[in-house]
Amino acid sequence: MISEPEVVITRTYPPTVRVPDVIVLGLDRILERPTRFHAQDVALAVEVLSPGSRRVDNLVKRSEYAEAGIPFYWVLDITDQPRLAAHRLVDGVYEEDFNGTGVFMTGEPFDLRIDLDALGTRIVPKRE
Repeated sequence: MISEPEVVITRTYPPTVRVPDVIVLGLDRILERPTRFHAQDVALAVEVLSPGSRRVDNLVKRSEYAEAGIPFYWVLDITDQPRLAAHRLVDGVYEEDFNGTGVFMTGEPFDLRIDLDALGTRIVPKRE
């Protein structure tokens, strides 16, 4: 697991760097232990929505990740009932493969089955 993975979206100066919640990439690249990853290394970027990130995750990052060529982009919303929007890059634009609740199954970029209804939200107690 990589904590707070930095992904370089554009290399021009100054570079655009994003920090997805989760990335999936080849083991060989992880074993190199880079300080940052490049968009072409990433097979899947996942963002978990929060009230403050909704617009950035659904619009800005979606556009940037598509332009950078990241093949799959998933957005997980756990605010009420867990919902997943799974996108696949087709001709430079993300097309939606799935948007819903229940069971999500896919064979790309790897075989996966997620029972979204079994996911729960976690309430973090306030610090005193």
